[in-house]
Amino acid sequence: MLLPEQVHSNNAARVRLWMALKRPGGMSDLVDTMMVQYPDLQSDAFAAINPLKKVPALIRHDGTCVFESNVILSYLEDKYQDAGSPMLPPTPEGRQAMELLCRIHDLYIASPNITQPGFCHTQGAMYLSNGWHGAVRGMDLPTRAAKIAEIWKQLSWLEAEVAAATASGGGPYLLGDSQLTLADLTWFPTFVFMEFMLPRVFGWPEVFTPGAATPFPALASWYDHCRTADEAFASTHADIWDYWVDMAAAGQFVPILEELRSPEAAGLKFSYGVPQQVALNYQTPPPPGFRTGRYINQEDQVRNRAGFRPLFDKWKGSFCQDRLGTRQARGKTGSGQA
Repeated sequence: MLLPEQVHSNNAARVRLWMALKRPGGMSDLVDTMMVQYPDLQSDAFAAINPLKKVPALIRHDGTCVFESNVILSYLEDKYQDAGSPMLPPTPEGRQAMELLCRIHDLYIASPNITQPGFCHTQGAMYLSNGWHGAVRGMDLPTRAAKIAEIWKQLSWLEAEVAAATASGGGPYLLGDSQLTLADLTWFPTFVFMEFMLPRVFGWPEVFTPGAATPFPALASWYDHCRTADEAFASTHADIWDYWVDMAAAGQFVPILEELRSPEAAGLKFSYGVPQQVALNYQTPPPPGFRTGRYINQEDQVRNRAGFRPLFDKWKGSFCQDRLGTRQARGKTGSGQA
């Protein structure tokens, strides 16, 4: 079998991780890999392999072409399930939990769910721009802000799921146990994208660094464990990270940074997980007629004590008169009942 891929593709990297981790020594004797470049994807030859012109793709032994990374991964695990450690949970409930994590990643983070020009996946908001890629793959600022908000939303959901699972199962992987599954292979390469871009381009904290001021401690612990526990994860991290270092040096993120500094970005939110500054309007010392000078988001207001006092005395007199009438009425009612 042959697997065309790109070294920095997070969807291709999940298959590459499976090949390295399925058994000691890897699966390269059964699946060959071939690195391709973007111009290759647009060729008629590649369209015959994957009509969507994306990686990864897989050519089976019988010549059948398989595409979509989750389908490829599921097929390989099914075909070679006995070749090494299983990467599917043993129970229906475990497999359902794994499939949900993969589904959330594929639907809401890694796929635009459309092949027409002018649309991109949610993750593309971190690195695609009109200035670098053109209108076919770029986006306007409101669209970018909405997609960055979606990343925050899905990470927040994933954090809650993983925190609950690890608290229950005590294991280091996403499902909360000691078994590595396809969900771990799916999310890890995408986290490398987020680790590199969200702090550097959008001002997020170091979200996946344990011990830092991360809003995602469970995810940070999982990510750190994967990256340090196995050479395959470390190698995949280095492949993707080094690619984005090179692209940053080449200027790919400059158009996005310029967009974020433009007047059009005012009122749009791109930074999450950091304390927000709120402009407050304080009066010090207090204005005449007030005991405190603390007024928030209001224009300065000054009342005249001399003009305010008669109104207060009138209100006080009316209130006291009403209270006195109520008490007298209650007294009459009480004496009549006695």
